[in-house]
Amino acid sequence: MPGARITSYEIPGPGVGTGRHQWDAWPPRGAHTLTLALRGDGSLGTALGTRGEAAFEVNTSIEAPQSHQQLTFSTGALRRDLVLAGDAGVSLRASFTATDGNIAAVLYDETPDGTRTRITAGWLKAGHRHGHTALVPVTPGAFHGLDVHIWPTHYRIAAGHRLVLRISSDDYPEIDSDVPTCRVALEVGSHGSAVRLTVRAAGRTS
Repeated sequence: MPGARITSYEIPGPGVGTGRHQWDAWPPRGAHTLTLALRGDGSLGTALGTRGEAAFEVNTSIEAPQSHQQLTFSTGALRRDLVLAGDAGVSLRASFTATDGNIAAVLYDETPDGTRTRITAGWLKAGHRHGHTALVPVTPGAFHGLDVHIWPTHYRIAAGHRLVLRISSDDYPEIDSDVPTCRVALEVGSHGSAVRLTVRAAGRTS
C-alpha cells in the first residue's frame, strides 16, 4: 500500500515536471485559488481591466473552431513556474442569440514559439447551468451566469511559457456543437468573466 492517500504525477514529467508526489489530501495542503480575469485585450490577469464585451460565432461544422468561432485569453510569459494542482473553473457572463448554447473551456500551455499543448478542459450546455435535472431555458440576448467546471490536473507550466484559455461552442473532436448558428457574447473585464485555478508552490520538492 502507498505511504500516503494521494499519489499524483506532475505532467509533463521529469525535466519540466517533478514526477510523482504523495500527499495526504487533494488538492495538496498549501494549494490556493488563483483568479484571473478575462480582459478585453485578450489577456488574463489579476487586475480586472476595463469592462467590455467579446464575441464569437457558434461552430456548426465538424472540424476545429476557426478564429471567428473562438475567443482566446492568455497570460504574459510567466516569470516563474506555475503548478496547477486541482480543479479549475471558468465563471462567465454570457449571452446567446439562440435559446441554448454550449461552452467549451480549454486550457493550454503555450511555449515561446507559439506551440500549444492541451492541459485540461470542461464543457457546459447553457440550459444546464442550474443542474442537469432542472433545465432552464436561455433568454436570447440576455446575459446569464455560467460556471464551467474544468477537470482537475497536476501540471507544471514552465517559466517563459504562457497559460492560454480558449472559449468556444465545441471542443472538436471531443464534442461537437449541437445548437443552431448563433452569436455568443461574453462580458469581460470589470464585473465580467474569470478563470479560477487551483495552484501550489512551484518549488521542486513535494
